[in-house]
Amino acid sequence: MSCAQSSSPPLLCVRDLAFSRDDLPVFGPLEFTVGAGEALLVQGDNGAGKTTLLRVLAGLLRADA
Repeated sequence: MSCAQSSSPPLLCVRDLAFSRDDLPVFGPLEFTVGAGEALLVQGDNGAGKTTLLRVLAGLLRADA
């Protein structure tokens, strides 16, 4: 689903989101949307960047892109 072309806009729209720490990529680029009534599952091994992703989405950390 495109962020701009949906009949009802998604609650969360992420395009080309990337984050690095000390010039090492943590994640990205990521692209996903979450619509009303949908859930997002974030899973991965320890140190994979799950908490960092949530902090970026919450605005607590600044994304690289």
